Amino acid sequence: AIEAEEEAAAAATSKEALEAHAGCPPLRHSGLRACRYKSDAPGFVTLASGRRVACEEHNDVGLLTLDPRASVPGLQAFRQSSRRWVDLEGGQGEAAEETEGLLTVMVGDTLAAVSGGEYTSCRHRVLAPEEGEERVGL
Repeated sequence: AIEAEEEAAAAATSKEALEAHAGCPPLRHSGLRACRYKSDAPGFVTLASGRRVACEEHNDVGLLTLDPRASVPGLQAFRQSSRRWVDLEGGQGEAAEETEGLLTVMVGDTLAAVSGGEYTSCRHRVLAPEEGEERVGL
């Protein structure tokens, strides 16, 4: 009987919450964005290594960014301790064994601010795909 009362209360609360937000505009601060980078797109910045940057270095504004591994590697983060860019998608060098997962979680500016600096924003960028390839990421 107690479980039935709890379920009824939860259902009523959920219904009230939905009705209370029925007239509100949709949330615009979250979402899913697909990014497509072609190897022949104009305007890429070329690094000293010859690689091209498709998306300039930046921090994301929100709390967290969940970034599934893209179709072609290219996501890099700036590692403060070594002052170097490291590959986050099965790259080479010092980060190769650390990046075998399928999802990258990056701290955004909002979480850095509300945590009082306990967490720091993840500075990152995306390298252009190699000639003839296309990179699609979410």
